[in-house]
Amino acid sequence: MLPLEERLAYPKFSVFVSYETLEFAWRRIEPLLGCGRPMIFVENWCDGGNPTLSPGLALETRGFREGANFVKDETRAEIGVTLSPGIHIFNVHADVREGTERDAATRFHARKDGARLEVMGFGNGRDDHIRITEWNSHCVGCQKAIYFQYDGEEENS
Repeated sequence: MLPLEERLAYPKFSVFVSYETLEFAWRRIEPLLGCGRPMIFVENWCDGGNPTLSPGLALETRGFREGANFVKDETRAEIGVTLSPGIHIFNVHADVREGTERDAATRFHARKDGARLEVMGFGNGRDDHIRITEWNSHCVGCQKAIYFQYDGEEENS
């Protein structure tokens, strides 16, 4: 794997979720969320079925969990995003005891308690999105994504 700092420069940024990687992921996510474009929230199970689509969303500006944030302390890191109307929560967290990104990759590929976070674009392209793919301890996978609506006036990212 390339060093995290180096990966930030590429249009497609991908990490396996660990305590060490979430701060770098936030550095790519925060500018996307601040670009002011309407968002589409998509959620689906990895084993198939129809996805749930919720178009025309924006960051929540009131309520118990406003907008987007990154929180990190000595033992835990978390990225949380709340979209409205309605309540659509997009979050991912990691505990320092869960190990390194390499450990997270091993769990992810075994489909057990692992997650991968992907960020595409820099806020001005038609393919800009944020996607989390997670597997729980029962090998059940879920994918959540935020796609940014494109108005056709901006350049490729």
